[in-house]
Amino acid sequence: MTPPIKQKNLFGQNFDDNESDSDNDRRNDQRQYMKRAQRRVESAEKDLATEDTSVYSYDEVYDQISSSNKSRRTGSSQKSSRYIEGLRNAKKERELEKLRRIEDKIKQSQQKVITDESLRSKEAFVTESYKKYKDKLNKKVAEMNEEVRTVPEITFERTLLDMYGTEKENSKGENKNSHEPPLVPKAAQSCALGGGLNVRKKPSLLNAKLVKFLVSRITPEELEAYKQRYLLRKRS
Repeated sequence: MTPPIKQKNLFGQNFDDNESDSDNDRRNDQRQYMKRAQRRVESAEKDLATEDTSVYSYDEVYDQISSSNKSRRTGSSQKSSRYIEGLRNAKKERELEKLRRIEDKIKQSQQKVITDESLRSKEAFVTESYKKYKDKLNKKVAEMNEEVRTVPEITFERTLLDMYGTEKENSKGENKNSHEPPLVPKAAQSCALGGGLNVRKKPSLLNAKLVKFLVSRITPEELEAYKQRYLLRKRS
């Protein structure tokens, strides 16, 4: 049996030849595409080989940053704790210094108030009101000494003793609610003059006020202490 004869198209071309040519072109295109893809892959591999792979280690970098921040926070907390501790120590030192000053003031007040040797071993509590009273008393005593300088025979201790004795005598017979002025000490009422004359001198207003002030303010213990000092000086 003879094979069939292939018919040609109108342009004198064979259909089978056209199909074979198109297949060849398609294969060539595929080969070219594969080659280009292969070249791109090779170039990408070369680039990856030359690049630093550490830029993609995100976890490691994050861990390093976290550890550095933690160490920084720890250091700052240690600094702040040292600063706070220093402030506390400074406050304690100031409190101790304040207590020392208060103790020194109390000791000085005790030395001023306690004059009798028998009372040296006892403790005394001095208030601010008492300190103010002592200052006021010292001013009055200074004014009295300034005035008494004109009368040689009158001394402060003698005035206190006379006043103390007069006050004791008056307290026995007088009423406590009476408003009569206190008696003026004898030593303050007279002064020695030349020629054998002894003239009574009226007490000045300052002496009267001072005696009234001393009678109302000075305690019996203080008067007793003045008396003891006066007697010691007289004996010596």
